[in-house]
Amino acid sequence: MSVHATGRAADLSYRHITKHRWGKGRPHAVHVMKWLVKNADVLGVEMILDYMPAPHGRGWRCDRDAWENYKKATVSGAPNGDWIHVEISPKMAKDADAMRAVLESHPLPPMESDGTTVV
Repeated sequence: MSVHATGRAADLSYRHITKHRWGKGRPHAVHVMKWLVKNADVLGVEMILDYMPAPHGRGWRCDRDAWENYKKATVSGAPNGDWIHVEISPKMAKDADAMRAVLESHPLPPMESDGTTVV
């Protein structure tokens, strides 16, 4: 069974943030990924896949607390996929109230006009 089917994963597209598929939407995705990594423990984030970077995308996992640039085809849609994949822990996936409380106490900060993250 896929992680999506268990309710623990979602694909977040930035395709329609602007008219330009890989232009202005990409900084928003990077902004979200930085926030997810910074708050991974409280959000229960276990994995993030970024389909954009050539040649094969990259992934972040909680057990290594680091990004790995893939050296071979690892995720379908990379490179140039205009979405990110996020997986959360079973505990957080089963507790909507806990997830809601964490999101309320750790909101996504606004972006600066130059696309950088405000933290």
